[in-house]
Amino acid sequence: MKRKEFQNRSQELMRKISLHFFVSLLCLIGASPTYLQTRPSSTPPKVLSARQIVERVMPSVVLVVTQDKQGETIAQGSGFVYKQGLVATNLHVFSRASGAFVRLVGGSVNYKVTEVVGIDIRHDLCVVRIEDKTIAPLVLSNSSKPSVGDEVFAFGSPKGLEGTVSKGIVSGIRSDLGLIQIDAAILSRIQRRSSC
Repeated sequence: MKRKEFQNRSQELMRKISLHFFVSLLCLIGASPTYLQTRPSSTPPKVLSARQIVERVMPSVVLVVTQDKQGETIAQGSGFVYKQGLVATNLHVFSRASGAFVRLVGGSVNYKVTEVVGIDIRHDLCVVRIEDKTIAPLVLSNSSKPSVGDEVFAFGSPKGLEGTVSKGIVSGIRSDLGLIQIDAAILSRIQRRSSC
């Protein structure tokens, strides 16, 4: 495939999924109870409990590990399978990386990253292809854009802490910047106290 064709395909792919990423990925995955599609679009969406959302989302959440030429870990990040064999994650996780793999949260099998399919530098997004197509993709709804006050859930593996979930709301829509502001906690610092 020619470079120009790849760039056009890459840009089109990123346009199609960018809105979902704004809501869903800043080292996290967001899922409002009404955004997860549960029924055909002709019927009103069912509001799910936090536990039901976790049960539906977690099987598609992955830990992304990037490595240098020697196979040493450079970075870890969060991602999710959004289509068979395709994982959405943050671009910065791949900085200086020579290779990468993903692993389901709580899993033991590593799936090699075989290709970078698309990137969006401005929004720090990256889509990669993995060698496995059996991981269930996260079902994304075609619902309307989020509004201030909508609930969101953050799923991911910040700093390698696999399977982290937090809850918050959409606290601002920054259309001029192409950003959705949320207040869901991503990572709380753990402080250890030493006994004297």
